[in-house]
Parts: sequence; structure tokens; C-alpha cells
Amino acid sequence: MNFRIGIAKGRGASECARLLETGGVALPKDFAVGRPTVYTASERDLLCVTVRGRDVVKLLDDGHIDVAIASGLIFDEYATPRIRRAASLETGVCRFSLITQDLRPIETIRTICTRYPRTTQKVFNTNQIHRTVELGGCVETGLFLGICDAITDVVETGFTLASLSLKERRVLSTLTHEIWVRSQDSKMCVQKLKALMPSLPLLVRETEQRRNNLRTIKSS
Repeated sequence: MNFRIGIAKGRGASECARLLETGGVALPKDFAVGRPTVYTASERDLLCVTVRGRDVVKLLDDGHIDVAIASGLIFDEYATPRIRRAASLETGVCRFSLITQDLRPIETIRTICTRYPRTTQKVFNTNQIHRTVELGGCVETGLFLGICDAITDVVETGFTLASLSLKERRVLSTLTHEIWVRSQDSKMCVQKLKALMPSLPLLVRETEQRRNNLRTIKSS
């Protein structure tokens, strides 16, 4: 049976794919951008797929893949207790921020548009926010359509914010890509990952830094 690895498409995918190449896995040139979406290395008993971020967590949780690699924010939003972090990477570095059109006091914000409602609600208690509105794409449109007072979104370079004259008011957490496995299979998966990704500093315990950051922000 193949050892199955799922990599989320988009930001950081190329760097994650290169971790496999350091172990001698010859991935197709455009694999990280989804062309092709499936790669099999029979000599390594390995199957790699690229999928949407939200899907990679579900595939892992349901047992269809053995390892999921994606932005830590994806796991913050969708992970269940059945899966656990195996490693935090130094790739896909970005931030999850609160953004407004103006400099209104943060405590007056009542409605937030976001792709990540669960994570947003973790940061702001329900007394601060009346509701979150989930949008699947360009959440900044919610500001211009008058749907919300603020948005929470991933910021990498800040180019989009600058081009739309938006204000990054608060960094809610700093993000990198992470590797997750099912808790019941973690020992076996870590051993296989060590062979496939020899340059990877696998963690034996769950990193708490980002969660501590979220707690600090929530209590401030």
C-alpha cells in the first residue's frame, strides 16, 4: 500500500514539494501548481497529490491520505482532535490579520467577513463580534459592499492592501506551513517522513507558540 502525502495548492506548495526532493523523490516540475495533481513513485511506495487546502485536512481526517501539508491556518480552522501536528516548517511565512477601511476603534467592530470564521471567533469573544460572514474568495469585497466593518485574512506582501488603501490593524497570528498526521498513525508516519524528507526537523511535541499568541490577543 502506498504512503500517501497530500500537499495543499497555492502559497508555499513549491517549497513543501522541494522537501521531498531532498530525499531523492523526483517530482514533476509543475507538480506543486497542480500539473499533474497526482504523482506516484512506485520504487519509494509513495503517492503524492495536490488538492485544495480545506480538502487536504478532510482527506487526512477520513484516512484517505497519511500526511497533510498546508498552511497552519488551514489546520487551525478545520482540524479535528483525530489529527495532530508532526512538524512546523519554515515555508509559506505570512500573517493572519484584522483589516479595515478606516481607523475606527477596534472595539467598535461588530461584523467581520472572513474565510476562516472558526479561527476568527477564537480570537474575538462573542461580546465583541455580533457575527462573522463567511466568504470563500476575495473577502475585501465585503468592506466595499458594506457587508462588514472589518475582515480577517492572510497577508503576505501587503500589496493588495496597499492597492485598495486598506489598513492592517492587528496581526492576529504568524503562520507557516505545517505537517499533520492522524494521531493513531503518528509514530509510523514520522518514521516514513524521516526517510522521505531527511532535511525536515520533525517535532515530537506539538508547537504551542501560535496558540499562545492567539490566547494573548484574546485576553488583551
